[in-house]
Amino acid sequence: MRNESSDSEAAVAFVTRRITEQAMRSGEPLDEYERFSLDHLPPEWFTAASANWPSAEMPTLALRNPTLEQFCKLTETAYHEDLTGTPQAILDWNVAAAVLKVKHHPLSLLLQAVGITEERPWWDKWLLIAAGLLLVFLLVLFGMVFSDNTAALLCGFAVAVGLSYLASRWLEKRRLKQAIERGRRPARNT
Repeated sequence: MRNESSDSEAAVAFVTRRITEQAMRSGEPLDEYERFSLDHLPPEWFTAASANWPSAEMPTLALRNPTLEQFCKLTETAYHEDLTGTPQAILDWNVAAAVLKVKHHPLSLLLQAVGITEERPWWDKWLLIAAGLLLVFLLVLFGMVFSDNTAALLCGFAVAVGLSYLASRWLEKRRLKQAIERGRRPARNT
């Protein structure tokens, strides 16, 4: 069984290789600066646009990043070419997206910006609805139990919200690790 660091290295190598190959196919190979930027993708590139937009009422101009735009275009083109090519490629992209998201790698932001994400299970939306209904039920229950004590009501509800947040983070990490394991299985059988 591979460990998490080799999964991360393999995912980074897969995504950077596909972007580099796509740049070669397009006739404009990556220069030294672009290759370095791809290998050391700054997370600030993805937050710079949102930092320049303080409110919906007062939008400010965001500086464009042509290198990031090129990476997005190359990634999207490589992904769509792989989708029309082999079914294994879809699994490779999904596993890479899951691994990079678990590791909080900046390439996961690039994949997310292009729209490449790991597959979500069919029950994911139903779980979100159930969690929301549970919080409403707890608010009503705490309102009945602590009707005289507003501080206890607020503390109880804050604890319930905090625990639901921690549970959702745990479930998300577990789901991503299961997606990574599903991606490993076909490799073991061949």
